[in-house]
Amino acid sequence: MKGSRQVVALVALLAPLVLSLAACSSASGPATEPVTITSVVVSLPWLPDHSAEGQRLAEAFHEANPQIGVQVVTISIEELSQGLADADLFTNPEWGVDVIMTSVEFLVQLAQAGLLRDLQPSLDAGRFLQGGDFFAAALEALRWQGHFYGLPVEVDPWVMFYNQDLFDAASIPYPSGDWRWDDFVKVARTLAASPAVRFAFGSWGAQVTAFIYQNEGSIVDDPVVPTMATLDRPATVEAVRWYVNLALVEGVMPTPADLAAYATGVGRQQTIVMAGDEASKAASQAQADLEQAIADGEVGMWLGRLSDRGGRWQRWAFRWGIGPLPAGRKAATLASLQACFVTVHAEHFDQALRWADYVTRHPPLHRGLPAHRAAAATDVVQAQLDSKVEEVLGDLLAGLEEWLLLPESLDGQAARWLQGPLFAVLEGQQTVEGALEAAQQQAERALGHGP
Repeated sequence: MKGSRQVVALVALLAPLVLSLAACSSASGPATEPVTITSVVVSLPWLPDHSAEGQRLAEAFHEANPQIGVQVVTISIEELSQGLADADLFTNPEWGVDVIMTSVEFLVQLAQAGLLRDLQPSLDAGRFLQGGDFFAAALEALRWQGHFYGLPVEVDPWVMFYNQDLFDAASIPYPSGDWRWDDFVKVARTLAASPAVRFAFGSWGAQVTAFIYQNEGSIVDDPVVPTMATLDRPATVEAVRWYVNLALVEGVMPTPADLAAYATGVGRQQTIVMAGDEASKAASQAQADLEQAIADGEVGMWLGRLSDRGGRWQRWAFRWGIGPLPAGRKAATLASLQACFVTVHAEHFDQALRWADYVTRHPPLHRGLPAHRAAAATDVVQAQLDSKVEEVLGDLLAGLEEWLLLPESLDGQAARWLQGPLFAVLEGQQTVEGALEAAQQQAERALGHGP
């Protein structure tokens, strides 16, 4: 690990996660003696390298704070995991880490290892941290077991995309920011009746997590550190029944078989060959078939990350729009969240907070939303948002005040337990109750409660 780490002075605070953690907070007055802050940035291989942009940001910070230098160390996810396993990432003097920027999915692992500074006292004091500076949903995602461990920098929420060409062909107004399940179903029915639309609502068959929590159901007792599965709860069963009925009763959502028939009929562009069980292979193929149908302009509405706009694997050649997910009993969505954490070994706590505060106010976005209220209003940040996001920016930022923000990893966990049983329901081979009972048993085994 030590030999492969990449040290860059005043550099990539921007790797996809760079910006991810700098949000630590305002700090005290200028340092009286020159100090150097070391920030570890965890890079993601599927996001572009923003080292040059990070260099500019670090230089601008140093110019504004001449007594504080910044050294940025870029590491991979594999190196982070190995460093945690070796227990030397934050304790080895060679590293001297003050701040680490990475996905919130590492919060629990870092906190349980005793590596993070609890920022709640600073938040309570109001000297360095102002909780009101950040959007509520993003801030709450960084609390765990009564402690406050970091500040959010960027949020990449799941949203509802729609094909504007198909909406126009069906003479349907574009979705509003405050629509609910009933509104969504009415729109889907109208789309389904249009001869121009093949699939009114595109889903590959197991994208149900957000809908479960919107119905005040749940998958597990704690979305961050689950100890018990809750797939058999009435609100969860009700949400899953509503979801599968979009295909089986309403006829507005394709089944995996429908997607396969479509892709085969037009010439399937990607056939999934992978290791794993049959349910995983079927789910991956259904996802690929859905992406093909979306790119072909055959789908009216579909779920996706905000950063997926325009098409991640296949570009969208049609006119498209963005809106929040329709709300059920409550508003909820999944999201990827990048955040900034201060380590317990930080020798220059106040200066680390000053550096982090600067980054949160000048966030270089990776196609997500800023988590800092003031940053969201700046011309520099808004210039990074394309026109499609600007059209609905108010709705999306309002959502960050109200949404229940679920970790994106929760959907992957749910899919492992649910996708096989849900596919059986959509194929007419299983009831909703039977499917959820099977999923509950599988989840209990995974969580160590079953035979």
